[in-house]
Amino acid sequence: MKNRVIVLDSDSSLHEGQAVRVEPIGEVPNACADRIHELQRLFAEWTKEDGLLSEAEADLLRDALEQSNRLRLRTPTLD
Repeated sequence: MKNRVIVLDSDSSLHEGQAVRVEPIGEVPNACADRIHELQRLFAEWTKEDGLLSEAEADLLRDALEQSNRLRLRTPTLD
């Protein structure tokens, strides 16, 4: 698994429409995996909510965060 996508070995050969079964074969090596997934989910929700803000609201939020936490926030690079 990589970023919640199943990645096959390079020597795997599957045909279109072929049925497959995916089973975990061991424990996740990171004991914090559940917490990481929860944080990823929360960040995705926050990103979605932030996209609904007006420019003025976004500016106010950025200013408040910088003042209260002394964060150095950057404008994200858009594709």
